[in-house]
Amino acid sequence: MAASLERFAVSDDGFTLPVEDVLTGRGFVTGKSGSGKSNTASVIMEELLDRNLGLLIVDTDGEYFGLTEAYDVLHVGKGSECDLELSSDDAKGIVPHALEDQTPILLDLSTYPTEEETEAVLRAVVDTLFVAEHDYRLPFLIILEEAHEFLPQSGGGNSDLKALLVRVAKRGRKRGLGICCLSQRPAAVDKEYITQCDWFVWHRLTWENDTDVVGRIMGSDAAEAVQSLDAGEAIVMTDWDESTERVQFRRKRTADAGATPSLEDLDLSRPASGSGRRRENVPPPADSSAPVEDSTGAGDVVTATDEGSDELTATADANEAGSVTSAEPESRARATPGRGSNDATLVTYDESADPYESDPFAGTKPSLERRRERHKPPEDAADPVWEVGAMIVYLYDTVVWYHALVAYRLERAIARAIRRVDAVAVGRPRPRRPGRYERFAYRLAAIAALVGLYALALFAAVRLA
Repeated sequence: MAASLERFAVSDDGFTLPVEDVLTGRGFVTGKSGSGKSNTASVIMEELLDRNLGLLIVDTDGEYFGLTEAYDVLHVGKGSECDLELSSDDAKGIVPHALEDQTPILLDLSTYPTEEETEAVLRAVVDTLFVAEHDYRLPFLIILEEAHEFLPQSGGGNSDLKALLVRVAKRGRKRGLGICCLSQRPAAVDKEYITQCDWFVWHRLTWENDTDVVGRIMGSDAAEAVQSLDAGEAIVMTDWDESTERVQFRRKRTADAGATPSLEDLDLSRPASGSGRRRENVPPPADSSAPVEDSTGAGDVVTATDEGSDELTATADANEAGSVTSAEPESRARATPGRGSNDATLVTYDESADPYESDPFAGTKPSLERRRERHKPPEDAADPVWEVGAMIVYLYDTVVWYHALVAYRLERAIARAIRRVDAVAVGRPRPRRPGRYERFAYRLAAIAALVGLYALALFAAVRLA
C-alpha cells in the first residue's frame, strides 16, 4: 500500500492503527453500553471511508445511517428508503458494488421484519463475499454489530451463519477478507471466534463473566483496569505490534443516529399535564359511567371507566419524534371555557412535536439505482440518449437535494440558537414549537445565508482571477 495509507489515527494524541492489518485482520471491539464501543467503530469506519477503502457495515439497529450523509455509502436493505433492495436470493448483486467498484456497503438489518429473513440475508451476503474474494483477492472488511446474536457462545443463533463467520475469521485473511465484530458482552460471544482475533479494543466492562474473558487473554491487571475506564477510553491490544496501549478514542464526526435519548430531549419547563388547574377544567369523557354533578357547582366529579383508563396510558410509540405527550386523552387535553367554578382560561404551550427534532431528509438521498427501478429503461438498454437523460436528471436531483439539506440544517441551527438566546435574555423558556411565520423567517434566513456564501465564493474567485 501507498505510504499515505499505511496507518490512520484514532485518537487526538496520535495513536494509530495500520490500515492493511485492520482491513484484512480479525478484530473484536467490546464494552458495556455507554462505554464508547459504537463511537470507536464509527471512528474506524470514518478513517477507512476517508481513504475510499471497501467495507461492509452490518448495522442491526440503523445507528450508522449518518455515514450515508457524509460519505458515498450504498444503503442496502429492504424497503424503498434503501438505495438497493436486497434479499437472500439476489445477494450476488452486491459483488459488483463491493469488490469491483469498491463501494462501501451499509447493510441495514433493521429493515428486515423477521429474524429468519435477517439471518438468511446476512448469511447469503457474507458467503457471497467470501466466495468472490477467492478470485478478487482485494482488501475488504466486514464490520458486524451485536456479534453475540450471530456468534453466540451457547444456544440460539443460526448454526450455519455462525460456522460461516468462524470460517471467515480462520480463512478470510488469505483472500483479503477481514472481519471485526462488536458486542457488549464478550462472555456471550463464541470463543472460537475470539481466539482467532489479532486485535482487540476493550472498553469498560464490569460484569465478572466479561472481565474474566479479559483476564484470560491479557492477565489479571488488565481485567482490573478495564472496570475503571472512562467513556471513550479503551485498552487496545494488537498482535502486529505485540503491544497493549490505553487509548482515548476521538469523537466521531458523523451524525449519531444511535445516541441514547436524554433529558435534554424533553421540554421539562412546561406545566405538568396533571396539574390541579388543568384537571379542574377538564370535561368528562362522553362514556363516563358515573353521573356528573352540575357543571356550575363547586367541583366536577368524574369516575373513569376501564376504557377511559386505557386511554390515559401514554405509549412510547406516540413519541417517535422525541416529544412528551400528555397522559390524558386528546378529548380531555384542552380546557373548555365555562367548565368548573371559575371559568378560568387555561394557557398552555403547544405540545406538538418540535418540527426540528426529526430529519425529513433521512433516507431520501437521490439514487440512480432507485431511479432505474422506478423508470424502467427501454428494451434497448444500450440507448445512449436514455442513459444520458437519466444521468442528467440524477445529477440535478442530487444538487437540489444537497442544497435543500444544507438549507434545512441552517434553518434548524438558527431556530435552536434563537431559542437559547431568548431563554437567556427574557428569562423564560420558549414554547417548543415555533409558529408558522417564525419558521418561515428562519427558512428565509437560512436561504439568505446560503446565497451569501455563494456570493462570497464568487467574489473571492473574481478577485483571485
